[in-house]
Amino acid sequence: MPLKNTDGIKVNTHAGIRGIRVMNPELMDCNKCIARHKLDRAFDAMLRGWMEECSREIDRVDLLISTVKEKLSTPDASLPHCGPPENERNQGIYQYLQTSRFGEHPTHDEPAVRFQAPYGSAEERARAIQRDRDSQRAWWKLNLQFLEAKKVLEEKARELERRVNSILDKSLKSRSLLGAGYADYRFEHTTTTRNSAGRCI
Repeated sequence: MPLKNTDGIKVNTHAGIRGIRVMNPELMDCNKCIARHKLDRAFDAMLRGWMEECSREIDRVDLLISTVKEKLSTPDASLPHCGPPENERNQGIYQYLQTSRFGEHPTHDEPAVRFQAPYGSAEERARAIQRDRDSQRAWWKLNLQFLEAKKVLEEKARELERRVNSILDKSLKSRSLLGAGYADYRFEHTTTTRNSAGRCI
C-alpha cells in the first residue's frame, strides 16, 4: 500500500469479516500511518536544514565577493604595499664567477660581478611599485572569478529542493515496504559538531 493512502486504514480494514485474512496483522497497528507521519516530519526537518545550510553558504559567498570588490576599488595610493620599499627596489643583478670546486656547496674565489645596474631614476622605481599594484589587482580579480563561480550554489539549491520533493512524491505514491514493519524512523542528513562540553553545536 502506498503511504499516500494510509489515512483511515483501520476504518477501511475489517479483519476476519467474510473470510478476509490479514497477511500482515501489524499493519492494523497503523505502522503505515506512523511511517507517513514520521516521513513528513523527517523530510521537513531535513529539507529545512539543507536550505538553511545553502542559504548560509550563499550569504558567505556574497560577503566575500563584496569584500574582494571593495579591495579592487581601492585607489592606488591606498593599496597595501607588499614588496620592498621603493628606495630598495632593484639593487642590481650580481653574478659570482665560480672558478674552483663544484658541488652542493661550491666555493667562490672571485667577488661578485654586477652585470646589470640598479634602477637609476625615481621613474623606474615608481614603475616597479605600479607593477606591484597591478599584480595585486590581478590576484584579486582571479579571487573574484572563483567566488563568482561559486554563485552556482543558488541554482543548485533550487535544483536540490526540486529533486528531493520529487523523490518524496514518488515514495508516497509508490507501493513499497515503507511502514510494513517497525523501523528506526530517523534520517541521516547532517553531521553534528560537539564542543568541549560535549554539546552539539
